[in-house]
Amino acid sequence: MTQYLSLPRIEGPIWLEPNEIITIQTLISEAQEQLVTLENRMNEDGADSELASLKSLHAVEIASLQNIVSPIRCMPPEIVSEIFRAYCAMDSGYRWYRGMHQETSTRIILTSVCAAWRNAAHATPKLWSEIRVQREGYRAPNASDSDIATQWISRSGDLPLDLNISLRMGYRGNISQAFIAFSHRIRSLEVCLPMEHFEPFIHLPKSSFPSLETLIVDFRNRDPFYFSEELQSQHPSGIEIFSDSRQLKYVEFTEAGDSCLLENIKFPPDAVTSLKIAAYGCCLDQFLSLYFDTVRGMNQLVHCKIEFPRRQFEISDTSKPIILPFLQSLSLSEPNVDTGYAVAFFRCLYAPLLKDLHLGHESQSHTELVKQLAEFRARSAVSLSSLHLSYFLGDIISGEDLIPLVAAFPSICILRISNTGSSLDLRPVIHALVYDPTSPGPLHLPNLEELYLDANEVEEEEVRHLIQSYWRPINENNAGANEFLSDVEGGGSRVRKATILTYTTLANINYFAELAHESALHGIQFEFQL
Repeated sequence: MTQYLSLPRIEGPIWLEPNEIITIQTLISEAQEQLVTLENRMNEDGADSELASLKSLHAVEIASLQNIVSPIRCMPPEIVSEIFRAYCAMDSGYRWYRGMHQETSTRIILTSVCAAWRNAAHATPKLWSEIRVQREGYRAPNASDSDIATQWISRSGDLPLDLNISLRMGYRGNISQAFIAFSHRIRSLEVCLPMEHFEPFIHLPKSSFPSLETLIVDFRNRDPFYFSEELQSQHPSGIEIFSDSRQLKYVEFTEAGDSCLLENIKFPPDAVTSLKIAAYGCCLDQFLSLYFDTVRGMNQLVHCKIEFPRRQFEISDTSKPIILPFLQSLSLSEPNVDTGYAVAFFRCLYAPLLKDLHLGHESQSHTELVKQLAEFRARSAVSLSSLHLSYFLGDIISGEDLIPLVAAFPSICILRISNTGSSLDLRPVIHALVYDPTSPGPLHLPNLEELYLDANEVEEEEVRHLIQSYWRPINENNAGANEFLSDVEGGGSRVRKATILTYTTLANINYFAELAHESALHGIQFEFQL
């Protein structure tokens, strides 16, 4: 205990016996009593410099003693590290907005509290294995960027690294070079930067990323040096830096401009299981065939999401099949009314295990889409579980047009129709979804369990008619027990949850609240969102 009393500053954990803690607490009480006595004398006799000096000394003594017996001082370093990790996890929701040495970074805050906290933080490698960098362009180069990055990584020990780098056009630093020496430890690489700062990675040998599991690349800033002919001549067989990354499972590419980097990158065969492609503002005429070929080369895909460009390109030969035997979820977004990209994709697709399908479709070619969906279902013998339709707008497609789209997959358990806009009238869909086992309508979904409709303006009675058709009969042999007959013996539907997003007046809230209460008594969780 005496060694702690003599130290001007304590920079580590403290271990005290119970009797030592009691002794220090006694010293604190005595010092506090002396401080009170001094304050009383100053009130009675008036303050002078000597009394003020004594008061300051006692206040410092009390603070020092309280610092010694502070609970966090007695915590094992492992517990302190876990607390720090939980605090730093607060940064996880911010992708680009908390930089490596911005004052808002949780790690910077921790290391600025005191020497003890700084030492504890520096000794916790997991705090430094996730690196987020944001640098603005058109500013003087900061020569220390690379040194700071190297120092940060040195604190992470031998742990896998998760890098998140965002550099604006015009940035003239060299921070990318700092990470190259540690490429073998990079587990996750997420970059949004000009090509000139990604180029150092491109020239690395193909064995440079053996631990890479996640790759997210964003090149939507129309970099004039995007993928030059010089780079193409240097890599005539393609960019092979990731070709030996056998752990790579997730790939996400966002591109814009006149060339396609994704086309030139070689990925390890039978590795990638999740792919997301977003082609914003793409100006490449061969876009469709290039990206279709990319998907074809990843035959182990389980999850695939493609956001097609707005620009209309010629759809080349689509006779070559896209065979994805393990695909379980597919999302296709088509923002242009005339492209027909989704139709072309389904014309090629074979995916027998597909369970979840999302279509964000603003195209007028819904008739052809329905045809291709039906052919795809027959060709793949697919039994879909979930269907999500979004951005089907009323000035392009009608509610009646959605019925055959949904009916193409009668096996679905979950149906979501969202972001429809105020112009789309979903009342035909609502009428078609009314459950009647004795007289199945055009939209008979016998396995439906969950329903979400962005219905906009709809009559309350239409909603009631729909929801009541899903009510399950109560078992009259156990009256008052809220027990229900099974779907088979009661003839009821399988629906357990229905959510309706609609515009309504405040006066009608009670109407929907009462309907929700009644539905709960009949085994349906009905939610309404205003």
